[in-house]
Amino acid sequence: MSDYFNEKEIESLSRVTGFTQRKSKLSAVNFLNNLMFVHQQGKDLSLLDICGDLYSQYDMQITKQSIANAG
Repeated sequence: MSDYFNEKEIESLSRVTGFTQRKSKLSAVNFLNNLMFVHQQGKDLSLLDICGDLYSQYDMQITKQSIANAG
């Protein structure tokens, strides 16, 4: 993904759009990477799916409420 996107730009855009409002264990880069990876598999996503994928890829335990409140 880093071949196409600059991590600093993604983090900056996440602040401008309100996705990132404070320091969090879920970075905009990790969230975007996760969504792109899952989308390539052709899965329909639920918040629980996203939580599970974040845990399996980044060993990050996060609740579905945390993701729902991010937007």
